[in-house]
Amino acid sequence: MEKIDVLVIGRSCVDFIAVVEQFPREDTKIPLLYRMMEGGGQGGTASCCIARLGGKAAYYGHLGDDDNGRFCFKRLNDFPVDTRFVEFIQHGQTPVAYILITHGSGNRTIIYERNTLPKLKSDRLAQILINPVKVILLDPEVTYLAKDIKKLAGEGVRIIYDCERWHDNMPDMMVAADYFIPNFEFLQISELKLADLSFDQKMFRLAKMINGYLLVTHGAHGAYYLYNEQLLHIPVREIIFMRPSAWQSALGTIFPRQ
Repeated sequence: MEKIDVLVIGRSCVDFIAVVEQFPREDTKIPLLYRMMEGGGQGGTASCCIARLGGKAAYYGHLGDDDNGRFCFKRLNDFPVDTRFVEFIQHGQTPVAYILITHGSGNRTIIYERNTLPKLKSDRLAQILINPVKVILLDPEVTYLAKDIKKLAGEGVRIIYDCERWHDNMPDMMVAADYFIPNFEFLQISELKLADLSFDQKMFRLAKMINGYLLVTHGAHGAYYLYNEQLLHIPVREIIFMRPSAWQSALGTIFPRQ
């Protein structure tokens, strides 16, 4: 059996991207600078990024048996992502998202369609994990797998959770994930009860709520993580070129072993 560096589990969809000079006000009309159709979804996008950087990425998720689903499947293969675990749902509808990007700033606004495809099943995931896997990356849409993922993954498999907003199974995921990676806005949600604290205090308090490493992303401001009781900042850098194996050393730098 071929080894998998990262098994990505989550959403794949079609993105309809429109670039405009400035974000429109309500009830106005503006010209379109550029448009394109591309594969999207946090799970699908992450698997393509890992594959493009030289990692052996496999994707497990559902696609509708429609034109959009076939387009997503083709784009995953183009990178190339291992798609042997993709399941097409008969008569299912692949979700789409509409993304407005402002030309000058690069800021984006996303209007996404909720996924109506069936949830992924733990017994199917158990079959997939017969294959040797180093890392499992879960996106927000599969937070419901939190209760089973640690047991199914087994010893030695690192679990990374890409956190976006609060879900019903979030406490279980906070325990299960070896690397818990929320965005900056997650620290503001009412469920955490951190609103009256400074950013530094929020980081240290949230770190005590989880079992693994904490890394908080903040868009153009970079990312923040805790190591040896210190709050460290990773600035955004332009990546011009990276060797095929460099993604592994990059992860090792960001997430040092204990």
